[in-house]
Amino acid sequence: MIRQIFLTALLTGVLAGFVLTSLQSVKVIPLILAAEEFEGGEIATYGSHDSSHQETKADHHNGEIVTAHGHENEAEATNGHSHDDEAWGPADGYERLFFTFVANVFLATGWSFLLCAVYMNVKDINVVKGITAGIVGYLTFFALPSIGLSPELPGTLAAALEHRQAWWIATVLCSAIGFTVLFFSRNRAYQLLAFALVLLPHIIGAPVPDVHGGTAPEVMFDSYVNATFITNGIFWVILGAISVTLFKKFQPQEA
Repeated sequence: MIRQIFLTALLTGVLAGFVLTSLQSVKVIPLILAAEEFEGGEIATYGSHDSSHQETKADHHNGEIVTAHGHENEAEATNGHSHDDEAWGPADGYERLFFTFVANVFLATGWSFLLCAVYMNVKDINVVKGITAGIVGYLTFFALPSIGLSPELPGTLAAALEHRQAWWIATVLCSAIGFTVLFFSRNRAYQLLAFALVLLPHIIGAPVPDVHGGTAPEVMFDSYVNATFITNGIFWVILGAISVTLFKKFQPQEA
């Protein structure tokens, strides 16, 4: 059983990590690189009819609770420096793509271990159930948290990091517990409570800045959000399909 889990998770991690990196290379990574060119510039307010006329400095409306991603502090966000010269980072191009692939492999491997734990508790596991598990993973770890905290381009305004982290963790926990009860419990009362638990973080609300905006144009931000939702959705479906196929393939043969 241990061999089955490790082989499944490791091979799935490499394959799904490659798929995710390939998908990100189509739209997500180019948008991130393009947004980095705007870092350190004026903040455009999103959601207005003409965001080009709603430009301001980040600290004018939001004080200390807002950060512009990609900068060490508020001073750098307003002095024109788009990168921290002292911080190491992979060079753009193949080096950056390689490190993205490595990170995605580790990420996919971790999710694969989690899916294997699910498969161990499901009877008559098949590809449909594997894909279903992938969809639930997508909802739990990406879609539902992203409803409150949208994926962010470099230079996007956001609330304090610790507040966002706390809300994200709470949302993931509530979603994971809620979906587990919904799928494995036959008790209607428990299922209703589980559904309410999934909704609870969104009823409370995610921490957001006073002004929704960033240094990148709004159309770029919208494209990035759409691209990440689609990319991650495809990734989780493929992750579920690959992991369940390998899980069945490496299943110990009965004597």
